[in-house]
Amino acid sequence: MEKFKKRRLSRENLNNDPGYVKKVNAAMTSVVIDMLESAIPNSKVIGTGDGYIKLGDKVIQIMHDARKNCEAPSDTIMNYVLLDAQNRTSAGEDFPNAVVCGGLSTTHTMLPYANIDENGSNTVNLFTLPTCLNSNKLEEIARNQVRTKDSDTKLASKMDFTTAAVTIEYVGGIIKEKILLEAFLTNETVFGDPSDISFSPLLYGASYSDLHIGSKYASLMKDGKVIRYLFDVMQEFLLANDLPLVRINDLGDQIQAKNYETETERHPDFLEPFQLEQRKAMLKQTIKSKTKLIEELENLVTVNTIRSGLIAPQQQEYEFMNLINYRLLNSIIARNRKLGLYGPAICLTGGNHEEHTFHGLHIPVLDFQREMMIKTGASDREIKTNVLGKNTIIEGLYGLTKNPEMSEKEAMESNDGYLYAEYHRHSQGTSKNKDSMKTMRDAYTKRGRTFFATKGRTTINYKGHDHKGGFSVSKNAIHVGVPCAQDRNEFGEQRDFPGAIQGFHILGVPAHGPAYGPIVSSFVYKENLEEWVSKKKEKIDKKGLCDYSITYDDD
Repeated sequence: MEKFKKRRLSRENLNNDPGYVKKVNAAMTSVVIDMLESAIPNSKVIGTGDGYIKLGDKVIQIMHDARKNCEAPSDTIMNYVLLDAQNRTSAGEDFPNAVVCGGLSTTHTMLPYANIDENGSNTVNLFTLPTCLNSNKLEEIARNQVRTKDSDTKLASKMDFTTAAVTIEYVGGIIKEKILLEAFLTNETVFGDPSDISFSPLLYGASYSDLHIGSKYASLMKDGKVIRYLFDVMQEFLLANDLPLVRINDLGDQIQAKNYETETERHPDFLEPFQLEQRKAMLKQTIKSKTKLIEELENLVTVNTIRSGLIAPQQQEYEFMNLINYRLLNSIIARNRKLGLYGPAICLTGGNHEEHTFHGLHIPVLDFQREMMIKTGASDREIKTNVLGKNTIIEGLYGLTKNPEMSEKEAMESNDGYLYAEYHRHSQGTSKNKDSMKTMRDAYTKRGRTFFATKGRTTINYKGHDHKGGFSVSKNAIHVGVPCAQDRNEFGEQRDFPGAIQGFHILGVPAHGPAYGPIVSSFVYKENLEEWVSKKKEKIDKKGLCDYSITYDDD
């Protein structure tokens, strides 16, 4: 019996004893927490489990994992996060401004979710975090195993496995995240000398989509005493704050066209002539100030005109071209030229509404390109649209090079600077009530290598169409889903679509490649623009929103 006790005691000191492993794990965790909190000022490590933190006036929920089975690696964790948001908001529960979810996710995804409250749109930001592991080591182990058993190597076996660290912040109420990819975090050139850490400046571009000008449901907002298109205010925001943009991407459906029987739609705010006269009479009786009365009558006419819709697609084209802010375009083209960037300053993509409307070879996006070239004096290299039949797909290279006039093959061979591959297409699969960014990643992967320049470089992949927006990364690819500027309409209501995400996206990528700096992703929502207008258009912190811009070197 004494011998058995001695054996038992000695076994408890072995490193595979469960009790000993727990003790060592707790001690190691404590050391790592101390290191993190010492290295990062004003930081606090939050334990595993669900909880809430407050960041200024924003409430953020921290969720360990939205699934019941938390041990299995998955590329669909966002679906569970989204389902939780749908269940709670449909039940009328209060919901936080952001949800950050852990778990063994194959990659990182950010998905906006429209939560409509008494003040209008209150967009919730949903995040699934990536793992921060040594992917090369795990993938090597997974390849050499006959049967993959542990969770980490199973994770490394997944198609879109990507490791990174993510920081999330609000800049003047605007959501912003930085994605620090593994290639960047392990770059000895950047981090080899702790006393001299410097990384690549960033190239910034803004993207919008699905304006649907001419639609009865085009997004409007009040600016002082007048009613304006959201698209009009978006452009003014970019120009007035002098954001350091070197690119604008338009992802299609600039006009409503006639994709279906839009003339049969009726906006609930639209007034028939008799109703309009009744409203005018009521305003005249209740408003004593002549100035205020004129203001209200003018706004009433503006809103009612837009809510009646522009049925003829040609009229919609004219309206869109009249709304374009050419001062903004000229400023972007000028920065692009000054830096000598390879790739266009303006990218125009056509959408499914135009594709399904016009007969013959009339393609509106070519009219838009021509109008912009005439007004700005830019070339078709600087303002680009590629047409395949009636569809628009833009493939190309984007980045630093000494000669932006070179062919793509010459640019790839020159080694003057890092060039990203690009892919722009209006629709790349859609999932209205699930994780649309997974659908986008899957569509991208299934295409295989369709563009010769994608080998050995990171591709920036853009889409519009689904009125949702989102951001994700996968192996050697950055995926951007672009928001819209149209309200949820009758078409969406009949099909149980969620609320539309309205606004635009800003992307910053390291000029010397993703191994030399963070990727910055920000969404500027309609409510952000409304707040900016309400504060009399005060200058925002542009270096907080678009930090490390390559253009700041010239300021």
